[in-house]
Amino acid sequence: MDGFRTGINVTTQFKRIFSCAALVLTAFCLLVLPVWADGNGIWAQVPGAERLKAAHKEVLTEVFAKANCYAGCPDTIANCLKDAPEEPAVRRLAGFAVRRALKGGTVESILQDIKNRALSAYPPKPVKPDVSGLPASGNPKAKVRVVAYSDFECPYCNVALPALRKITRERPDFAVLYFKNFPIKSHKSSIPSSTAVVAADKQGKFWEMHDCLYAKTELAESDILDCAQKVGLDLKTFETDRKAKNTLNRIRKEKKEGISFDVIGTPGLFVNGKFYVGPKNYDDLLDRLEEERDIVEGRQ
Repeated sequence: MDGFRTGINVTTQFKRIFSCAALVLTAFCLLVLPVWADGNGIWAQVPGAERLKAAHKEVLTEVFAKANCYAGCPDTIANCLKDAPEEPAVRRLAGFAVRRALKGGTVESILQDIKNRALSAYPPKPVKPDVSGLPASGNPKAKVRVVAYSDFECPYCNVALPALRKITRERPDFAVLYFKNFPIKSHKSSIPSSTAVVAADKQGKFWEMHDCLYAKTELAESDILDCAQKVGLDLKTFETDRKAKNTLNRIRKEKKEGISFDVIGTPGLFVNGKFYVGPKNYDDLLDRLEEERDIVEGRQ
């Protein structure tokens, strides 16, 4: 009889546990799932959400629940989107996560991307590259200054530098770009192309030569000379200047400075002295530069 009663008690206890679990699950479905429903709640606050598929949203739901907004609302991205949807910092961060998800990012990789972005925006200590005497792409008085330590044969530089040039040419008063040579030893045309751009600078054609070199698919000597002709250089003076001692000294000095700032690969990008870690495409670079402007102007 006692065993029978014990069985009844255990069964009753399990029923109560399952009833509680069912109530919790129901509450979750009623309170949480509608918030993430297509076109409603939080998704309506997420830039680019209309391009997301179900698999993307599954990844981002977890990301938004785990990652904290590093500026503005001091909570998770999910809670900030719900409680402070007008906050530009959280909308920008959510849009960044969307772009990473659309590129195939996993929960873990996007969380790391967000950490990298936070460090790019708020590093322990910004550096101060010397830009005196360098030609500027954009207004030197712009509030957002980008210094790029770059190599002409680097495939990542070939994405980042044309993108930054486009930004500073389209919006010259918004951001300014400075280029510093950081030739990579394993690239056979690295030094020849660096001497070419410095020699072009001596004739006032730095950015024209820069753009032509990055537009090339190959950087053989014939390609470099073709650029020199296209941008209108005096070829005899150009060849003399490429071999000049002060040309090589400038390249060494620029790379040495980059190394002192812990640049170990290219492009080494600094936004107002803050080392940038993140995607090198036009949209993400523009987004980071706009974020920096907001930081400088006190909006973030």
